[in-house]
Amino acid sequence: MRTPFTSITTHAFIPSIAAVVLCTTLAMTANAAITIRIGETSPGSASVMEGTGGLVSLGVFASTNGSGVTTFDSFDLFFDIGGDGTNTVAPIFSFPANPVIAGAVFTNAAVNPSTDVTSPLANADLQVSADRAPFTFALTETKLFDFIFNVDANASVGDYAVTIRDDSGFLAAINNGGVNLLADQPNQFIFTPGSFSVTAVPEPSTVLFLACAGGAVVFNRFRTRTNKAISRAIA
Repeated sequence: MRTPFTSITTHAFIPSIAAVVLCTTLAMTANAAITIRIGETSPGSASVMEGTGGLVSLGVFASTNGSGVTTFDSFDLFFDIGGDGTNTVAPIFSFPANPVIAGAVFTNAAVNPSTDVTSPLANADLQVSADRAPFTFALTETKLFDFIFNVDANASVGDYAVTIRDDSGFLAAINNGGVNLLADQPNQFIFTPGSFSVTAVPEPSTVLFLACAGGAVVFNRFRTRTNKAISRAIA
């Protein structure tokens, strides 16, 4: 049984702990200078239809908040596609012959699919590396590269995560002047995951309903125009 003193002390500490956690979180966010985000290459490029499958295209973009780290000259990034957290390609997707399309900044992007990622530390399906002269990023996003993969027609309906694996040990790197900034100053980076989706095929009844509804709208517009034309002719 708690004494009154114990109860008061415990409740007094709870807000303090919450404040410390909040301040720490805010400080980590404030310190992050470079954001690397995975997103659609173009609207709809990250979605395929159930039973059909198809090609998914995702872009990798970088931006800075203008303080701390704003420049790097090379990178070695690892991606987990499908959210399984391993370096085994999931059966629902496969890579084409040339899965990486270089951006305008890092034009020599080279790709190593999972069969070439030999270390289990990678925990990834795709490795992308590139280098150039030091490039300073801006508040607006700069595309680093696009990567594409085929989603199997048998893939289940749902959303699938695509993440940058920053826990790949010494393998993952974002460098400037020979210094791995990702290892040296990890709090300077935020990795925003992306996703792709497999959408369900509409039921035949739904398709019929939409077709009928669309036809009704067209008919009503035609009838309205016809009635207006008759009214003007009578007048």
